[in-house]
Amino acid sequence: MGNPVADILREVRSEELPSDADPSTRSLRRLCQVATRLVGAQGVAVNVVATDGAPQLVAASDGVERPLDGLQQITGDGPGSEAFGTSRPVLVPDLDELDPARWPGYVAAARANGIHAVFAIPLQVGAVRLGSLELYRSAAGGLSADELTNAFSLADAAVTLLLDEHFPVEGAVTGPPASLPYRAEIFHAQGMVMMQLGVSLHEAMLRLRAHAFVNDADLADVARQVVNHQLRLDRPDDEGGSYDGPVKREGGR
Repeated sequence: MGNPVADILREVRSEELPSDADPSTRSLRRLCQVATRLVGAQGVAVNVVATDGAPQLVAASDGVERPLDGLQQITGDGPGSEAFGTSRPVLVPDLDELDPARWPGYVAAARANGIHAVFAIPLQVGAVRLGSLELYRSAAGGLSADELTNAFSLADAAVTLLLDEHFPVEGAVTGPPASLPYRAEIFHAQGMVMMQLGVSLHEAMLRLRAHAFVNDADLADVARQVVNHQLRLDRPDDEGGSYDGPVKREGGR
């Protein structure tokens, strides 16, 4: 049985975009293009949520930027914001049947842009929330079982690409290649997180990178805090599986 996330990443990295595409989001833009086919959507977008809680569009498939760029930023409501806030997927197969009071301003704006069905999957690593993957359809209709499975795999792939842009090599540290003590500290922290949370080494590194990402911190600094017992990462099911700011800090243990 293959790995669907690995398959998506492989396809994303084989796609080509015009040379004028923003290099920092090129892979995410490719992911959105691939996603339109895998989930039968007319538009796909990746949003990240800044520390002030404001969503920011970082990549989208062709045609999404112009009609939809800033839609949730302008209205303050929408599927992506809700998926991020609840850490749960939001599936709306027919906007005409949605109570407009749920997302004031969004439904009318979406319809005006020809959108009749929206779906949003949270981008999350354990308890750390990064943003959302949003899927738009021009006709009402739900996702099939295969399409929903693909949507979750696409969200996992988006998380990997987001973190890779900030920390290109897993376990690498910004700075001179000879910074071996810093690398050792990161690997030490990785092992500690693995034992504390009962996850794989790969998952432990994802947790470290995700925490550094949402807190705009250096990966080495996060690792140092873990090693010094100043920082302890939450389990994914702590506090309902949500992320409420800085992770728990140990107190003299």
